[in-house]
Amino acid sequence: MLTHIDKDNRPQMVDVSDKEITAREAVARGSVRIGKQIMLELVSGDIQTKKGPVFATAIIAATMAVKKTHELIPFCHPLILEKINVVITPIDSERLEITCQVSCTGKTGVEMEALTGVHVAALTIHDMCKAMSPDITVENVSLLKKTGGKKDFIKTETKELYGLVLAGGKSSRMGHDKALINYHGAPHAKHLLNKLDGMGIKSFISCREDQQKRNGLEGLPMITDRFLDFGPLGGILSAMAQYPDKAWLVIACDLPYVSTTSIEALISERDASKEATAFYNIERKQFEPLFAVYEPNIYKRMLQYLGEGFTCPQKVLFNSPIKKLTLKNQGFLQNINTPEERLRVNI
Repeated sequence: MLTHIDKDNRPQMVDVSDKEITAREAVARGSVRIGKQIMLELVSGDIQTKKGPVFATAIIAATMAVKKTHELIPFCHPLILEKINVVITPIDSERLEITCQVSCTGKTGVEMEALTGVHVAALTIHDMCKAMSPDITVENVSLLKKTGGKKDFIKTETKELYGLVLAGGKSSRMGHDKALINYHGAPHAKHLLNKLDGMGIKSFISCREDQQKRNGLEGLPMITDRFLDFGPLGGILSAMAQYPDKAWLVIACDLPYVSTTSIEALISERDASKEATAFYNIERKQFEPLFAVYEPNIYKRMLQYLGEGFTCPQKVLFNSPIKKLTLKNQGFLQNINTPEERLRVNI
């Protein structure tokens, strides 16, 4: 239903006279790709141009625009704003991030004000820097949050996905290092790493420091275990500690049947609003924690369970809000743990 159209299909401003007065807040964010050349001019927290300081000017422009949103967007209500906070920060060698937070106490929200602030800050940066390079792009402007109205909204951000191959060590049951077993023409840890890299997923092998020079794995990207003697959970926690803003697609070397197709199936079902996405075996009533996606927000829960003496990721999955996948054919999840099972592997 379009609230800015009346019963006769004519444009109108929404009548808010019956709405309650509440504390309203909105946060919007966007980025500006200015390029490495302009970024090199960043000194003491700002970029200086002939027109003046870029960030300071953009913040002032955004603040002015927020206050005049009702003059720019036809059916926005004039509001008495209580807070406008605009922050501009570099996020890599080419991009700036703009965040605009707006709040008021009133009968209607301030999301348009927050979005206007981000857009005008970005356009001001473009204007201030275009003499150095016209190749400037405004990207990904969106509403992150709005509260105080009939329905609150908080945007779920999908974090970049990294890959983690759990190499483990010499298995007492297998009598051999699972990471070095050759199922596909290369040590299995290397095979899995190459498979993930081939799918465009930046990946690492997880292992202890004393395992990093094993034959066939030298020179590969690795994450050293910081949480020692805690099994797979320690490896996952170590990766999350090193890259806290990434989600992790975890694959253990116990699983020779994991293929590109099964990895794609897991990724396609990923739910970033949950703490993890994992396959569930209905017959065994178990999750498979060694082929799963773990979101950054599960880190604290893992630490909590580790502190309580639980080192099995299965326990964490059973007690977390996760996306449960129940495919009928889960043969690719078969764990190979003994020499007899290894002999029966048919790839």
